[in-house]
Amino acid sequence: MNFAAIDFEMPNNFSPKICAYGTALIKNGAITETDGSLVNPQTSFENFIIELIGITPAMVAGQPTFPEIWDRLRNTIEKADVIIAHNAVCDLTILSKCLRHYEIEWKDKVKYICTCEMGTACYPELGKYSLKSLCDHLEIPLDNHSADSDSVGCARLLLNYISMGADIEEYIKEFDMVNGAPIKNGVTRKKKTVEQTVRNTLFTMSSKKNKIKAEKRLKDVDRDKVIGTPINTLYMIAKQLRQKNTVFRFLSVLPHEYHEENDLHAIAVSGIHNEKKCRDAVNAFLPYIDNCETCDLLNPSVFRKRRDRLYEALPDYLASDEKFTVRFALNMLTGNLTDDDLYMDFFDDVMNISVKSACTDFKRAEYLLKAFENHPRETLYLLENYRAKKGLIKNLLEAVKKNANTDREHLARLASLSE
Repeated sequence: MNFAAIDFEMPNNFSPKICAYGTALIKNGAITETDGSLVNPQTSFENFIIELIGITPAMVAGQPTFPEIWDRLRNTIEKADVIIAHNAVCDLTILSKCLRHYEIEWKDKVKYICTCEMGTACYPELGKYSLKSLCDHLEIPLDNHSADSDSVGCARLLLNYISMGADIEEYIKEFDMVNGAPIKNGVTRKKKTVEQTVRNTLFTMSSKKNKIKAEKRLKDVDRDKVIGTPINTLYMIAKQLRQKNTVFRFLSVLPHEYHEENDLHAIAVSGIHNEKKCRDAVNAFLPYIDNCETCDLLNPSVFRKRRDRLYEALPDYLASDEKFTVRFALNMLTGNLTDDDLYMDFFDDVMNISVKSACTDFKRAEYLLKAFENHPRETLYLLENYRAKKGLIKNLLEAVKKNANTDREHLARLASLSE
């Protein structure tokens, strides 16, 4: 038999992407080919993963994407009769998700061997069966969490098991690549996922009346994607996910199919108390937001405690060409910064927003109103120098007129700018 060892590294636990792969082909009892590459996952990295695998966003920025490396990867694994990997179900699940995400058709099922499972049988006395533990025990060189090295280490483990006289046929199994799950006795052993459980709950807790209300409220959302689950119910489900420690498993599924799943995702992310994990989850989710309601529900409480981190992130968010990323930034700006928080430091960023959209213009006007109320002289000076559009100033003027305490001189200057 020919075997192809595979290993993948992922940038985060929130999206079906890889940032590196490694392969090693075994023919006639020897490793004959090795291959591997960094991969641009086109998504954000979690900080702890950067520390673990040593791959940074800058390192993959100019690298090929998964569809661009697929032919190389497929060329190796299709030369083999059996795919091997350490914790093989995990790597094959990742591969299956990548193929589905990029809509790439391949085999319905493949044969595989797990070198971790074989290790427990061949070395029952060892006690630890990670790739590193087994390679250390057998004095196999390994640069752990490097996909190139891990795939070669996995291949050498298999050759060791074969040299011990292990019955390879006994460990060969099948994997359903379409559904991303192992096959046993001809049946795909796909467990009910957290996403499926949540979706069932959302439909159970919905009603026709709520669905009609939501459809009227959500004019830009496809009606077929609206379930009709009340917002307060979504908060309850998010709380249950946290209590059951399954919230990150739900957050790992992107994109979602239904609107309420996205709303729930926003609520769940907002409740993450670890600043790094919350920021990673926000960055992973922002590209999938497609409406104002979901965007406005994304309001992480941790940013109120770690405003220094928010200050660092705001300029990049405001400079985005994605309207809901900009709206999120404006929400964070107007909701988390007070008069004492160097509010005007972000005036340049707000005025230089490139996105042209009603959903961002409204929030930008909200920021300007707050800026004017707290810093009228500075705001007027900056508006004059920026030559702000008349429409924006007129909207600001109408909002300011409603405040009876507005200084007449400031009001007159603002009125002259709107003419």
